[in-house]
Amino acid sequence: MIDWISAIGSIGTFIMATIYFISVSIQIFQMRISYMPSIGFNQTILEDVDGELKLKNANEDNPQRFVDYIKLSNMGGGAARNVSISMYIDGENELQNKYLNILPSNDAYLLPINQGVYEELEHALKNQFYKTKLRVRIDYNNYLSKKTKTVDFNARIDNFYSFNDKEIYELQFIQGEDHTY
Repeated sequence: MIDWISAIGSIGTFIMATIYFISVSIQIFQMRISYMPSIGFNQTILEDVDGELKLKNANEDNPQRFVDYIKLSNMGGGAARNVSISMYIDGENELQNKYLNILPSNDAYLLPINQGVYEELEHALKNQFYKTKLRVRIDYNNYLSKKTKTVDFNARIDNFYSFNDKEIYELQFIQGEDHTY
């Protein structure tokens, strides 16, 4: 009889240890997810000022000020490392390439925009193509994973509003394919 009680106790201990192991594994997985970076662009406004295209970032301290950059933000929980940012037209003609060593969480990088990017945006607006040929590819690593994560964005222009004969557009970056090597 004591052997049966001992056997049932051993099975119960094994079941409790298994449940504890599963619980700890789930908690570790949840912690790992909270340290994953998530990269994206802030809201960017395009305005035609005297025949010249100007950019504004919507969440600037002075929203009336024109800028020559786009804010790339890390909205995730962990730092992105070895960030490589490439801007292309049609995925072939590279317009610019920037490298950033680290982008901490809840921080932003001011990605400067060169003349080739402006020309593509102006071309798209003049021809009323709201899907531009501009593509952005971002490769980055994080602390937990040794794999390089690649995110592709397609630039798109939407009407923001028209008021007092003033056309204002929004530059959006729509995420394309997302793959890990």
